Amino acid sequence: MFSQTMAGGRWTGARAFTGALMLAVAGFATSAQAAFVNNYGDYAGTSLSYEDVTESNAGTSALYGTPNISGNTLGFPTVSQQAFIAKADGTTGFSQTRIGTLDFTLSSNSNAPLATLYINEGGDYSFLGGAGKTGAVAASLTVNLYAVAGGSNIGDELATFVQFFSGPALDAGNWSLELTVDLLPFNVTEVFVVINNNLQATTESPATAFIQKKNFTVSTTAVPEPASLALLGLGSLVILAGRGRNKA
Repeated sequence: MFSQTMAGGRWTGARAFTGALMLAVAGFATSAQAAFVNNYGDYAGTSLSYEDVTESNAGTSALYGTPNISGNTLGFPTVSQQAFIAKADGTTGFSQTRIGTLDFTLSSNSNAPLATLYINEGGDYSFLGGAGKTGAVAASLTVNLYAVAGGSNIGDELATFVQFFSGPALDAGNWSLELTVDLLPFNVTEVFVVINNNLQATTESPATAFIQKKNFTVSTTAVPEPASLALLGLGSLVILAGRGRNKA
C-alpha cells in the first residue's frame, strides 16, 4: 500500500533542513518568516528515544500539538483540538490544502538496530449543501528517512515512503492511513525522520467540503538485545521442561 524510492542528497542542520523541505512542499508558503516552528524536545521511550521532536507549517499555530510518550509510542493527544483541517467553501476558496511537518531523530537506547517504524492517523470528512454539486477530499502521508552523520548534521537520504487516501466527500465519513516501515535493511541505531502530512478539500459553489485529522501516533521497535533474547530462550526451555514433567 506504499511506494518506496531511493535517493541521494546531503543536508547539514536538522532544523534548517526541515524548514526548507516544508516550504518546498507547501507551495503556498513563499517566506520562512510566515512559518510556524516549535521544538517539543526529547521523549524517552522504553527502548528508544525521539529526540528534538519538531513541528512546522506555513501558518502561525500548531497543527499536531504537544506529544506524549507511552512505551515506544509517541502520541499527539491534542491533534483533534488543533486546526489540522482543510475546508473548501466560498470563504476559504474552492480548494484548500493544509500541510504539517514533523521531524525527529529516532535513536535506539542500546546498540540494537532499529526494527520497525509504524505510523497511524485518521479523522473525518464531510460534504454539505450544494445539491448536484461535487466535492472531494484527500490525505497523504510522506515519510523521509535520512542517515545521521553526527552532531546536528543530516546525511544521505535512505528512503521515501508514501501513503494516500482519497474519495468523494458526498456525505460524511471517516478516513485513516497506516504506514509500516521496515528499518532493518538500513542496519541503523539512529535515523532522522521527516513526516509530511497533507490534507486537501475541493468543491463547487455553494457546497462545502471538509477534512480533519483527529488522531496521530508514531510507534517504533528495536531489535531485542542479546541478553533479552537469551532470557526469552531460557523461558521457552523452562516451559517445555515443565510440560515434559507433566506428561511423565
